[in-house]
Amino acid sequence: MKYIVAIITILLTAFAVQAQTTAENKFTEGLRHYLNSDYDLAINSYTEAIKIDSTYARAYFERGRIQHKLKQPDKAITDFTLCILYDKKNVDAYMQRGNVLVEKELYGNAMGDFTSAIKIDTNNANAYLMRASVKMAMGTPADAIPDYTMCIKKGKKTQTIYYQRGKAKENLGMAPEAIEDYNLALGIMPNYDLALMSRGLLYYSAMDYDKALKDFNAYIKKRPGDGKGYFYRARIY
Repeated sequence: MKYIVAIITILLTAFAVQAQTTAENKFTEGLRHYLNSDYDLAINSYTEAIKIDSTYARAYFERGRIQHKLKQPDKAITDFTLCILYDKKNVDAYMQRGNVLVEKELYGNAMGDFTSAIKIDTNNANAYLMRASVKMAMGTPADAIPDYTMCIKKGKKTQTIYYQRGKAKENLGMAPEAIEDYNLALGIMPNYDLALMSRGLLYYSAMDYDKALKDFNAYIKKRPGDGKGYFYRARIY
């Protein structure tokens, strides 16, 4: 009897290994199709891998990415959800699902995904950035500022993030603090048009016309076809 049990165990293990290998082969095939931009073939390969191994988290994830690329958000959300079901610490799946939810303007759900990503990886600068963007979209700039700050602390020091944090502060009436962030943004990219216009308008509101004029002149030089720069410069003149 023990001999029969041993044989059955060996056979079951062999079948499991073979199934896993076959699923892996289909997954690799899917990646190859994806790299060749053969998205329908890639989806078919990932689907075959999932049929062999219904818990294949990576196959769900990659299929979800293609569904998103093909503008099929609901299918993408389903696949990212299944990926998370079988790989609960997959940060990329939370991030990808969160991005799709943002596109669908389901901000509360998206914020939950970015928060989950942060809990798994506290150094994930992009998760802080995306959560801050969601909070801005939800009209809570005061809540967004700490996330922008964490994003910067985690190493993502770009002109865009300083500018976005500046806008959050400006929305709260914190003009001097907003100008500080616009200064930081312009220190990285001196001709950054969005920061030039925003800082120029704050100087204009404060009647600091010389500084405002300098920013509007720089804005016009960067975007000569945009009438806003000329309009505000004319008001100063």
